[in-house]
Amino acid sequence: MFHNRSASLGELHGGHGVREASEGEEANLERSKSSRHLTKKKSFRFGSRDSVGGRKLVRKPSMKSVSNMVHKLMIRMSAVQFPSNSAYSTSSIGKIDESASYKKKNFDVDEEAASKIRRSKSMEVLSMSGLKNHGNTCFMNSIIQCLAHTDLLAEYFVMDQYKEDLKLRKGQTKKFGTRGEVTEKLALLLKSLWSSQYNSQISSDFKSIVGKYGVQYRGYAQHDAQEFLLWLLDKVHEDLNRATKRKYKANKESSGRSDDTIALEALTNHTRCNDSFVLDLFQAQYRSSLKCPRCHQQSTTFDPFLCLSLPIPQRESRPIIVTTVFVNSSRVPLRIGVSVPINGTIADLRNVVSDMTGISEQSLILTELYHDGFHRTFHDKQSLSIVHEGDNIYAFEAPSGLFPEMETEDGEAPVMSDNKGPISDTILILLANCQGPAKTTSSKRFGLPFIVRVLRELSYENLQAAILKAMSRILMDNMSSQIKKQGLVFRLRVINGLPGKGALSPEVDHPLYQATVDRALLSCGSGSGPKHIKVMAEWDQETRVSFVKSSVLQERPEEHRSVREVESLHNSSHNVDLEDCFRLYTKDEKLGTEDAWLCPRCKKLQQGTVKRLSLWSLPEVLVVHLKRFRQTSAGRTKLHTLVDFPLTGLDVTEHVEPRTKRSSPESHSLGWGTWGRKRASSVSGSDENLYDLYAVCNHTGGMTGGHYTAYCKNPVDFTWYLFDDMRVEKISKHQIVTKAAYLLFYTRRNVGSSSASESSSGSEHWVWRMPQFSYESVFSSRDELSSKEDSTTGRN
Repeated sequence: MFHNRSASLGELHGGHGVREASEGEEANLERSKSSRHLTKKKSFRFGSRDSVGGRKLVRKPSMKSVSNMVHKLMIRMSAVQFPSNSAYSTSSIGKIDESASYKKKNFDVDEEAASKIRRSKSMEVLSMSGLKNHGNTCFMNSIIQCLAHTDLLAEYFVMDQYKEDLKLRKGQTKKFGTRGEVTEKLALLLKSLWSSQYNSQISSDFKSIVGKYGVQYRGYAQHDAQEFLLWLLDKVHEDLNRATKRKYKANKESSGRSDDTIALEALTNHTRCNDSFVLDLFQAQYRSSLKCPRCHQQSTTFDPFLCLSLPIPQRESRPIIVTTVFVNSSRVPLRIGVSVPINGTIADLRNVVSDMTGISEQSLILTELYHDGFHRTFHDKQSLSIVHEGDNIYAFEAPSGLFPEMETEDGEAPVMSDNKGPISDTILILLANCQGPAKTTSSKRFGLPFIVRVLRELSYENLQAAILKAMSRILMDNMSSQIKKQGLVFRLRVINGLPGKGALSPEVDHPLYQATVDRALLSCGSGSGPKHIKVMAEWDQETRVSFVKSSVLQERPEEHRSVREVESLHNSSHNVDLEDCFRLYTKDEKLGTEDAWLCPRCKKLQQGTVKRLSLWSLPEVLVVHLKRFRQTSAGRTKLHTLVDFPLTGLDVTEHVEPRTKRSSPESHSLGWGTWGRKRASSVSGSDENLYDLYAVCNHTGGMTGGHYTAYCKNPVDFTWYLFDDMRVEKISKHQIVTKAAYLLFYTRRNVGSSSASESSSGSEHWVWRMPQFSYESVFSSRDELSSKEDSTTGRN
């Protein structure tokens, strides 16, 4: 693990590394070295360590005879099955002669014939197995497939090169890591995939061992794929860490020293405690600087990263359609389109609606209305993220005083004029009509909503009369006599009142003083506009047909031209590419008051400090995390923005910090091309920053539910495949870039022989030299070893 003040690699990068020092059985593959199926084969020779802990990785020529290689190829090509839609068919490989001559141990084949076999286009494509979903393990399956197609990492495990590091680590301490258990299970899983000998028991055992050392991964909950990737790399690194030091040296003050010196010191300090093949491949450094706004002192630090988490640029604004209901009931409601800040609040929405309609902000009530009635009422401090595309938002204009006098049949004045009586004796009602009980599946709202203010002391009869007077525009002509004959025309139900007690009783002298009304008034929080209640008038079908004009049943608000304008503006393409994400990541950031920085020169907390990030070095394998999930005041949300990313030739030169002309000779000799290793002298400065895509981890769905898949490029036949749990199918490269892309896996294009393994492709690929693997033999060896241990324990 990273022994940096007890911080794990997972914690440094947002993962959930869990430190459980539980005892478990030793990895069985390590104990069964004598098995012919697990014969140890080393293809890397590690050179001497340089002054900063770097290693020189050089491929060792294979010593396997051509005849043995051909024999193994024949066996594998006869065993693998391909998907029905694969471009490869077992029938094209041809039958293998099972005559005794092929079974001879020293069977000879001339080199020319062997070469033809090795280069045959009919060769099988390995690593084509899907993975069983063991209960919401799609996040795990997609990451495993991406790692299985990380060529250098796969070779390291499949060819058993990891065992030397694991053996060295086991001989040191058991305080950190998983005693090799997670690493062994990962190696076994990768071997089964590459040999097409996968069995669901292998992935089940892998999940179990992951849960043993990561309590969060027990059970069947869904998890974030990026967090799992960092957790897994952390555990494998801890198991394989070749470093013997455990304590960091204190870093010196950066003031007055060159970046090269500070970076080299940070690298040396880190690699003395952290040195593994995982870091050799995935890790590099980034540079972070803070500049004091007062004295202009700059503080620079250099830290490691395994994964670049890039923000996704968003639009500055978003459209919202609002239906405005005016205080004058004779005026038809108006639909308007407004543009609000993408990270704004309801107060911003209230402000733009006020500007467009001329209604004062204090008189606006913002609520939500659907076919079954009223829903939410919004208050100013709420984030606009809770308002989604397609939500039916209404803005009601509240009267500044009292409504004009409206007489009822008995001559009373239930709705008073501006100079008659205090406002506190009245109540503001937002009202909509529906057929059937409100807020039910059978409820069907009709007509336009309206707003009215009445005296609270009204009887039910007078309250009904006042409401009918306000909605007279939708009623049939000359209905006074019929209303008197009808008596109770509709039932009134208060929304957000007491649960199960929202109906106003006609038997009560003053129904607007019922407890459910008081409860509804309390639900109007601060910043939600004037105090009000939301009421649904529930009609039965027969009465509605008798009283209401059929022409007004459909809600037909007037539409302002702003609706089309904002929709057209925001429907235009919002192009975002990976370069935009990199630029936003490295953009200067002015820290807020909550991020005040203690300047080492001023000795005071300074606000307005400018922070800048840049890349200092680059890894062999660059993992890019697109930050689709973000935290807002209303909770976590997901961004579905399409980010265009290159499949080949990703050039990150612009975002790598340029070196000064006075850089030290030591830093130049180190090259800074990879983490802790010297760069090949043959690789030019521009080419070393070019990367090619080989895998993508996708996430479809939202925050409440989703699914992970992987797109991976096979390093043997260069073809892209979709891995969706057990489903595997060939896909076109044109299908790779989607809105679902979450993690991008890139490999450096020009990897010299002195900086990394020269994994070849096609018929020269390392896979044709890998030890023969058999699922049955592995578990047979495990059972035999377990029985032997049991018998030994019994004798003791």
